[in-house]
Amino acid sequence: MCFSLQFFSQQLYGIVTDEDQNPLPAVLVFNLQTEKKAYTDLNGQFTIEAKPSQGLRFVREGLNGLPRL
Repeated sequence: MCFSLQFFSQQLYGIVTDEDQNPLPAVLVFNLQTEKKAYTDLNGQFTIEAKPSQGLRFVREGLNGLPRL
């Protein structure tokens, strides 16, 4: 899973792709400090509230649903 990020104010914009640069929809983007969540759209794009110093986790949905965080 690959991703590109851009920060504007407190909003983080990004795109999640696979190793062949194909967009990945329905990837959970989780802010580890604030516990805010976002999902990528059909184009792999997402927006989430985050500061540059905060960690993010990217989780791809599995066959049994999303894992617990």
